[in-house]
Amino acid sequence: MLEIGRDQPYLEHWERDESDLVRCGALKLSAKGVDGFLVIAGEDFAYARGRAAPLPPGGTLLACLAGAGGHTEALALVDCEISIGRFDGGKLRVDRSSLPFREGRTLDPELDLAAGVLRTDDVTREGRPIKRVWRIAETEGDVADLAGPF
Repeated sequence: MLEIGRDQPYLEHWERDESDLVRCGALKLSAKGVDGFLVIAGEDFAYARGRAAPLPPGGTLLACLAGAGGHTEALALVDCEISIGRFDGGKLRVDRSSLPFREGRTLDPELDLAAGVLRTDDVTREGRPIKRVWRIAETEGDVADLAGPF
């Protein structure tokens, strides 16, 4: 699998450890102008979801928040996620997250390769549970292994 830097230029080559013959794959996702990623290696996973509204160039997040035009604009600036976790009883349980309220919850992914979509549990900025529907933009590795059962 190749990892290519988005905000900083870098390239990492990831290779599967053949002694660990378990599921291993990655999905690049897209939903309504938001990019996302799901990477699974053995019993571990990483999930990332970008912002719907990009940060303005040249500023820090703190400066952007200070200049936000209100609560709604500030929420849009921090509405992104990086979570890591493990398989737990067939579910993908979030152990650590940039969104503390996600910790201990599951992603509960539903992969439909035929339709080219992945559905994940999520929460709106207002705290309402939703099922996010992602279009699968790219795949790496043994993606069929990700079809479950999780």
